[in-house]
Amino acid sequence: MEEALQRLGVAYRQIQAGGARADQAARSLGVEPGAVVKSLLFLADGEPVLVLVGGDRRADPVRLRELLGSRRVMIAPPERVEEETGFPPGAVPPVGHPAPLPTWIDAALVHHPTLYCSGGAPDVMVALSSQDLLRATGGRIARLGSVSSNSVKIFSLDRDEVVERLRAAAYRLRVSCPEVQDVRLFGSLARGDYVGTSDADVLVIVEGEVPPDPIARIQHFYPYFALSIGLDLLVYTPAEIEQNAFARRIYAESESLLVDSAAGHRGDPKD
Repeated sequence: MEEALQRLGVAYRQIQAGGARADQAARSLGVEPGAVVKSLLFLADGEPVLVLVGGDRRADPVRLRELLGSRRVMIAPPERVEEETGFPPGAVPPVGHPAPLPTWIDAALVHHPTLYCSGGAPDVMVALSSQDLLRATGGRIARLGSVSSNSVKIFSLDRDEVVERLRAAAYRLRVSCPEVQDVRLFGSLARGDYVGTSDADVLVIVEGEVPPDPIARIQHFYPYFALSIGLDLLVYTPAEIEQNAFARRIYAESESLLVDSAAGHRGDPKD
């Protein structure tokens, strides 16, 4: 792990941390479980795929299958994990494997400025920025995780209250950031199957000059949604939505939080 990061010129800190599980490691480090990265190996039609999610979430194989267009996705058995990564389950780092692995990063991870990954041993972790994790892995960002049953939600709100809070945040964002074309709700809140402990899924559509780094985009807009709810935030340009099948799908199922833009061109990525 460290040799791979040094070769890539990525800044990091090695940390001793106790606990075999992500929540135990988080307590040892004094950080939120969502900042601890779980490196999970899946098999998509038999081929290895590495998925990185926070310690407060579980990777959703159905979403992964949809993204990859695979017929079958399953968690890899321990012997296959060790064969493909060189490490046993529970100690798999995001880089430093015998051969590069296609990697997907859950969008919720990029909300944390500093992330804590396995250093290749149960008691060793490596701290690095979310931008450096993306650079080191060459991973693609997508909404892959769902809230783990082990994570505790302090706030449980009804759908109308959540949507009103998000709508107010969306209007503040558009007033403050002229590059914002639309702010849209997707996922369980848009479908109508939201429960009080679900995360909110928000798509921000921006135009003009925006940072090419997807993590920098998310971190730029995330503070506008400082709400007492879990939030998955994605940021795309209209052109990216047209070119990206995943972005087109979530746009198609979304609804605008900016009511006036829903009837005008500002909510249409084709304009």
